[in-house]
Amino acid sequence: MENLSNMKQEPIIRPVRDLRNNFAEIAKIIDGHHPVFITNNGRGTAVLINIEDYADYEKYLYEKYALKMLDESEQYAANEIAEWHDFDYVKKEKRERLIAMLQNKNSEKRG
Repeated sequence: MENLSNMKQEPIIRPVRDLRNNFAEIAKIIDGHHPVFITNNGRGTAVLINIEDYADYEKYLYEKYALKMLDESEQYAANEIAEWHDFDYVKKEKRERLIAMLQNKNSEKRG
């Protein structure tokens, strides 16, 4: 992993017209795993990142969400009033809710 001090750099900011006029140069920048901030009339509009960096970011968000849910589950499980159910019960409940939801959507489409 890179040293964090090496990762700090000045942001690369480009006007939106550079997407059309200088895309090859911008592509080289993002291929080097550096984000490019796009402006329109001097205001920030978008950030371009490498597709691999985007996949890593998506993975990070998923893992962050999963850890948050695990933490909340552990807190709930530690609570004295937590209800415990076996897998078959949970599966049956989820199946019934899904069927009810699908039936409700179908009746809304017809009505």
